Amino acid sequence: MSVSTRFAAACAATALAAGLGLTAAGTAAATPASTSISASKAQVKSWSCGFYSGTVETVYGNNNDRVREVQCLLVYVWGWNLGSTGPDGDGVDGDFGGKTLAAVKGFQTWDNNRGCSIRLTVDGRVGTHTWSALRSDNGCPTV
Repeated sequence: MSVSTRFAAACAATALAAGLGLTAAGTAAATPASTSISASKAQVKSWSCGFYSGTVETVYGNNNDRVREVQCLLVYVWGWNLGSTGPDGDGVDGDFGGKTLAAVKGFQTWDNNRGCSIRLTVDGRVGTHTWSALRSDNGCPTV
């Protein structure tokens, strides 16, 4: 299953689990253009791509589904460009390399400039607070 298809399916499951309807029109900016399923960020309280659902610290050099989840959230929810690696050419390849590190630090910096009540440490490590921010509907950590 492609990442964009997997993301669309995860969005649908998340929205349906919350008892929300999905529309085929008006694709949200965070949704891949190749899918007709969309949910607005206002509807979804917690984003997931379906690769990983925990909060284990994920760092530079890791190569696993935790990294794929981070990359997918960065690309499809928050709009970061991770290049053209991976099976879908979208940068979601499971390898926490330099582009993912730069994107995580960029996300952490961006998040801190938004006035969230919990500030992220800009270290490029995806720990509990960064996981929470990546998955939240507004980019602010909730734990």
